Amino acid sequence: MYDINLITRYIIAYCNGNGYFISNLKLQKLLYFIQIKFLIEKQELCFSDDIIAVEWGVMIPKVFQKYQSYGSSLIPYSLIFKRNIYPIKEEDKKIIDQVISDIGSYSSNILLKRIIEHKAWKEAYNQESSKVITKEKLEKYLNSYEEQKTLVKAKIYSLEEYKRKYHKNEDTKI
Repeated sequence: MYDINLITRYIIAYCNGNGYFISNLKLQKLLYFIQIKFLIEKQELCFSDDIIAVEWGVMIPKVFQKYQSYGSSLIPYSLIFKRNIYPIKEEDKKIIDQVISDIGSYSSNILLKRIIEHKAWKEAYNQESSKVITKEKLEKYLNSYEEQKTLVKAKIYSLEEYKRKYHKNEDTKI
């Protein structure tokens, strides 16, 4: 398991270096999908910090607060980090890189629409008290093959699929 700050620095560096826009809200969502991918592929967590179900998807409080000053703007790699050294195992970097490659080009809004469909998110969000999406909640829904396929797949939606599903009668630019 890794420190969340290490993982976020790696994600920001990877996104900036590979042409993916990364804002604070999108970072939260990528962390969520990375956590799921680690559970599917390694049966372990990538990081131990709580993931909270919120109206705009998910939030890891420590990360959200750290990058809050950027708002919806790009989190610039060059202004935050001086070194390009990340003590993350190569096999784990591949998992993180794959998630970003698969869904990094999607907007935060598209990722939000996918997250709020997850049973684990719905269960946590609808609770009276704690809105934490626990490892147990995620694992409960990852037990079936069909759930795994819908949670993390190579492409969430193509642009045309997205338009058909969410903008049936609109000519919307995304």
